[in-house]
Amino acid sequence: MMTQDLTKNAAKIERKEKTNTITPINQESPFDIEDLFVSVTDPISTILFANEIFLKVAKYSSSEIIGHYHNLIRHPDMPKAAFRVMWEYLLNKQPVAVYVKNLASDGSYYWVTALAFPVKDGYLSIRLKPSSPLFAKVKTLYKDVLAYENSLDKKHDREFIIKASKTYMLEQLQKLGYNSYDKFMKYALMTEMHHREQELTRRKTTYTYKSDEGRNLGKINDILSEMVLLADKLESMHGKLLTHSNFILHLSNTILSIAINARLQSSKLDQSDQSLSVISEKMGEQTQWGEENLKRIIETIEEMYSLFGNLN
Repeated sequence: MMTQDLTKNAAKIERKEKTNTITPINQESPFDIEDLFVSVTDPISTILFANEIFLKVAKYSSSEIIGHYHNLIRHPDMPKAAFRVMWEYLLNKQPVAVYVKNLASDGSYYWVTALAFPVKDGYLSIRLKPSSPLFAKVKTLYKDVLAYENSLDKKHDREFIIKASKTYMLEQLQKLGYNSYDKFMKYALMTEMHHREQELTRRKTTYTYKSDEGRNLGKINDILSEMVLLADKLESMHGKLLTHSNFILHLSNTILSIAINARLQSSKLDQSDQSLSVISEKMGEQTQWGEENLKRIIETIEEMYSLFGNLN
């Protein structure tokens, strides 16, 4: 789907009017790190299903939330740019991870790391409690982006504001070291899952499953925990591989420069001393061959990392 079409469709969904007017209060609606929110919506974000944890923390009954647009729980502290990015991913049939501050029915708030992805006839969203050091940076980022949006509010129309805000948010993410939202969200999801699994692993020593179903789910959770912890090791390994390969690439460039200089110097020598030219030429050929192969290795490492991010 073309970017222009995605933007138009995202704008239509974002303009769905909220059916409530709740005054936010500076009080958090608490939930535990082991809790997972689950909701299902139709293609235009109408809520079709919300699990018990969702209802408990958002402080709604099932009848009060089913059939309403998902923006029922949107908090005014959320920048519009974050939702624009989210909808562009979803409308392009891609999963997306977003930090979201939500609004409960009594005005209290709660933060989640939301993973949303397309399913048949709509979208499925799973949310977990953010706990990583990255979360604090995101809250500061959102405040900055929201202030930027508000500074434009009286001068431009809604669509201009969202586009400008999205550009601004991506620029701020670049300053944090993420050259694309894709890389940011993959890292965010991995680090949040890692911190969550660490905490659950720490607690698990005192918990026993009481039913066959619970024990089976426990086995699945154990496998997933191992996968998340392995993901952290792979992230570390990728960084080390890239650091060492870049060092070797720099070294090969240095050797190639020496070989070129040696060939230049040998051209000034007598014919009887041309052996230096032959040696430097062969050394240069081998270095160039090694450099080309090393570049391909680095490209392969990056491709593996990208595949790993998608798998994660």
